[in-house]
Amino acid sequence: MTRVLLVDDDRRITVMLSRMLLSAGEYSVRIENDSRQVVAVAEEFQPDVVVMDVDMPHMDGGDVAYAMGSRESTHKIPIIFLTSLFTRAEAQKGQEAASNQRVLPKPLAKNDLIRALSAALVLEPALP
Repeated sequence: MTRVLLVDDDRRITVMLSRMLLSAGEYSVRIENDSRQVVAVAEEFQPDVVVMDVDMPHMDGGDVAYAMGSRESTHKIPIIFLTSLFTRAEAQKGQEAASNQRVLPKPLAKNDLIRALSAALVLEPALP
């Protein structure tokens, strides 16, 4: 079972994404709505992948990713960023330019999320 940590300051988003994944039956899901807690939760839960909003109060997604990357226990965990800052067409164009891109536009369809999770797990770089 794939462990997924869902991070967004909007609880409605994390609950919706959680329901999508749980209905697929292949995922164990944990939700965190406070960006300041993500690193500690990731260290404890050890997710296979993190799905995280970019624009959050206190710490944005980039700050959280940087903090995770600086810790031995979390630096290898792939992150898929979610954002409403660009369109689906822009995301597709970026995907064509960089096959390892892990950014998805909101709103998000279940199939897009499942494909992104599969790709993130396959494309995870081997870090020292």
